[in-house]
Amino acid sequence: MPQSRPDADQEGRNKLSFYTQKNYLGAGTFAEVSSYTSTAPSNPGVVAIKKVSRQHHLMGVNIGAIKEIQVLRELDHVNVLSLRDVFCFGGRAHLVLELCVGDLKDLAQDTRIPLPEASIKGFMQQLLRGLSHVHSRRFMHRDIKTENILLTGEGVLKLADFGLAAPFGWIGDGVSPTPRPLHYEVATLGYRAPELLCRGATHGPAIDMWSVGCVLAELLIRQNIFRCTEERQREGRQEEGQLSEIAKLLGSPVDPMTDPTAARKALGLSGLREEDLEAMAVPGGPQRLVGLSTPVPLWPGCSFLPGFPASIDPSPPQPWRAMHPLFAAASPLALDLLSRLLLYDPSLRLTADEALSHPFFQAHPPPVLPSGLLPRGWAPKK
Repeated sequence: MPQSRPDADQEGRNKLSFYTQKNYLGAGTFAEVSSYTSTAPSNPGVVAIKKVSRQHHLMGVNIGAIKEIQVLRELDHVNVLSLRDVFCFGGRAHLVLELCVGDLKDLAQDTRIPLPEASIKGFMQQLLRGLSHVHSRRFMHRDIKTENILLTGEGVLKLADFGLAAPFGWIGDGVSPTPRPLHYEVATLGYRAPELLCRGATHGPAIDMWSVGCVLAELLIRQNIFRCTEERQREGRQEEGQLSEIAKLLGSPVDPMTDPTAARKALGLSGLREEDLEAMAVPGGPQRLVGLSTPVPLWPGCSFLPGFPASIDPSPPQPWRAMHPLFAAASPLALDLLSRLLLYDPSLRLTADEALSHPFFQAHPPPVLPSGLLPRGWAPKK
């Protein structure tokens, strides 16, 4: 007598019965998100469920979803989106998550909402606290952008979407460890660090800090600071085009290993000395580039990276206040923090903990608390 196959969806069907769909919230390439009212004993109230498709799947489940689940289960912080439950139904993974009302991109582009520097401090402080926790657990997010930074109705920031996250560190026998090899095609183009654009074989948490710098700039000027032109994208030269967009503002990268004369000139323009750079590279070293008005385009070893362009249009670094009209109104400390994040050389970028201790957050006015960051009832424009 033939045996009936077990119902692979039974457990998921039972769990889904506790949730009643309220509103469709949106969709990405491989997932869609809706809000649900939950009567589940472990998750009562209103939640979000992210349904992940089977594309790019392994054993029937999306690889990105597997990575996101694995990472979120290792994290526990108020500024990291909480994973409440996971189940499969209808061939899709269902991730039960905290419900948020919008994201930082919605807010940055919503001209109804003023963004004074005290509010920017409040958002950035929360972002850096969440990222510090992620890095302390030895993970890189690898796709930080304003769309992946969610906001609850109470103004609490939640770092989300860990589908590209990866551990960082060294591999080997402890005697001769080597950096963990990682793929460079991560992070959305407008937030992608230069070492990724140049197809470096390894990278670390500094790529997240570059993206944090892009987020800070976006909150200050209400748009992405580095945007690759559509023409370049159509030509299939995205990485080279994006590096060119960065060079227009920060100056063409200079490799002191191959062009020491240009490196000395760049140091002179920024008002720095070689010993200043050496001190900055030491963990816990100087937190500020006091009086720095121009970016530092130095990047040791960049010319040896496999994706570094054979030729790049020479561009001098632009003064920070000349890059955008709204930068002219930013405080010196805001631009000082920005200057320590948007650096070509990954070893010179501040860590999340160092950024949190930057004087920008101690200066008056203080960061706005979450409860005061959003107008009551705020929701993104449809």
